[in-house]
Amino acid sequence: MAPAPFLDSCNCLSFLVEKREAFLRDSSNVVFTLRSAVVESEAKQDENAKGVTSNMPVPSQLSIAAYSFKSNTNLLQKSFDGLTAEEWLHRPNGSSNHLLWVVGHVLWARGAVLGLLGSPWTSPSAALFARGVKVEDAGKYPAPEELSAALSDSSARLTAALEGASEEELAKPGPEKIPSVDGTVGGVVSFLAFHETTHVGQAAYLRAYLGHPGVMG
Repeated sequence: MAPAPFLDSCNCLSFLVEKREAFLRDSSNVVFTLRSAVVESEAKQDENAKGVTSNMPVPSQLSIAAYSFKSNTNLLQKSFDGLTAEEWLHRPNGSSNHLLWVVGHVLWARGAVLGLLGSPWTSPSAALFARGVKVEDAGKYPAPEELSAALSDSSARLTAALEGASEEELAKPGPEKIPSVDGTVGGVVSFLAFHETTHVGQAAYLRAYLGHPGVMG
């Protein structure tokens, strides 16, 4: 019979091997679950495309902008998920904007991006959300559901427009009144993607301010 310490060592080693295998199985399940969640999320975004699809690659100079617009859509949707109509219109103070204005302003700016890319599109009540426009009475604004639907629509249109943009089109001089990374149309699109991201941050803050879970967990 083997000495007791040896048997104890064998038992311990067997226990560790068993735990290691269980850990690897659990880790694989977690990775699979995460991958499934990502695939499901992307599939839902594709369902919102409303028939506007394209398999063309985005021009390299707009790859970051394209990624930003896609991510911003997801984060913005999370920012207003589950909010009441009253919460959409709540302002932290008299000099700040409410979430409905922030979302409307993002859509207004997306209209500018689509126009630059040759795909004109106008968001609901766009003039109410233009740069510098002050907050109006609640009755003048479209319903939150209308802006939510417009966000999904604009996301699909942006994807198609970005994929269809040519290098020649993007290299043209951009409008003088809109900041540009390098003075070109492509530079304006990149700036507007950055501009949108700052407002998505505002939306995330407003959600947390209202007492809801953060968009990033």
